[in-house]
Amino acid sequence: MSYRRKAIGRLGEQIAESYLKTSGYRIIERNYRCPVGEIDLIAEEKGILAFVEVRTLSSRNWGLPQMSINFSKRQKIVKTSLYYLSQTNMWDRICRFDIVAVILQTETEEQQVELLRGAFEALN
Repeated sequence: MSYRRKAIGRLGEQIAESYLKTSGYRIIERNYRCPVGEIDLIAEEKGILAFVEVRTLSSRNWGLPQMSINFSKRQKIVKTSLYYLSQTNMWDRICRFDIVAVILQTETEEQQVELLRGAFEALN
């Protein structure tokens, strides 16, 4: 991954975290990594544990950021969340999978942020 793409991703995660905090979320973990995978943010909102994937694009030329989260990526997030729950012994928690989509309009320096609560489910 290029330096520019990494920088855009980091900026998107910072924007997403700030947005979640102002939306009433409490951030528990940032960039949680384990042998199974990685989750950008783990947060709590009104007693619900949210596993949050952040997707950032520098323009709308390639579509919406959330559309890049395919079935394989969703399954990896689910497996990583199960690992997290087992490591933290939080099996009794209500959980969901959220997406924060960030579009950075670099030429106008505008930001568009969309929060998708319960964006997908853990399916067998």
